[in-house]
Amino acid sequence: MRKNKPAVSVPVAALGLALTAAVIGTAGPANADVSSRTTDVSSAARASHFQQARAYWKAGAEGPNATRYDAFNAARKELAAAKGDRYWHEEDNLVALTKIPGTQVTPKQRAAVVRLTRELNGFFHTPGLYSIKPGNPLKIARADWIKSQQVASAEQKVWIAGAIDELHSYKKRYAKQRNLLSELLEIPNTGTTAEERAIARRNSRALNDFFEVSA
Repeated sequence: MRKNKPAVSVPVAALGLALTAAVIGTAGPANADVSSRTTDVSSAARASHFQQARAYWKAGAEGPNATRYDAFNAARKELAAAKGDRYWHEEDNLVALTKIPGTQVTPKQRAAVVRLTRELNGFFHTPGLYSIKPGNPLKIARADWIKSQQVASAEQKVWIAGAIDELHSYKKRYAKQRNLLSELLEIPNTGTTAEERAIARRNSRALNDFFEVSA
């Protein structure tokens, strides 16, 4: 990150990861406990499901509006088959898009469409798809990280996952930061160990440094 950005103070203790109580809250029905699923698939199968989901996501933009929701549902099913709750955030985003009407949307719904679509474009590496401008993903990821420290614990993981999708726009770049954020998502909601609490503190400090957010 550039060094001319004014620092924003976000105490490490503000992260609901039980730096006071040890946990980040969950969000969304698909995220009852991100680390609880043990179902796994091979790397090759997971990659295949991702590519199929990406193809459906792209098809939704290329076909008529009437078939768009079908494409979103098909993409969600492919992600669900990839690996348990690995892609819970992207699945939730796809579900949320299907619940927003295609016409006569409110300003709030329009803002939601922009955010959800932008995150999914970052995740699928399809910048600008659905006529949604990508903006500056790094700045948006920083804003998401800060937001995750300011919302109720039940919403924190949604914003952290959003930051991951924004950084995913850069493909291999910022892989280290995505991994740090992903490790935070893996920390369970209850019964955290001393090691998990140490990971939360370590990763939060590293991410604060990266995003130039003062603790």
